[in-house]
Amino acid sequence: MSEVVVRGVRLPVRTPVAAALHRRVVELTQNPADAALLAHPGALMSLSFDELEPEQAARIGRAMVVAAEEVRRPYSVPGAPPADVEVAAQLAAVGMILQRTFG
Repeated sequence: MSEVVVRGVRLPVRTPVAAALHRRVVELTQNPADAALLAHPGALMSLSFDELEPEQAARIGRAMVVAAEEVRRPYSVPGAPPADVEVAAQLAAVGMILQRTFG
């Protein structure tokens, strides 16, 4: 299990889903520094926005709001199995707190 940390709040995300989220953020930001950060194995296990420079945190945070919604869609379908419902809820929580934090 991976996690995203924002303002001290730890949000769990399944590791394969976190990897998809990170890939999409890299595509959205198209920033080499963001790509390097998100490619680091430690960032996959725990990405703490609290430890990033404010500009980078805001850039990645805004991109992750979009990415979380995109990655969430396939898991959020009527009749989805419980594991998919859990993933959709995790991604919705990540998107919501990042939206409130970074706009």
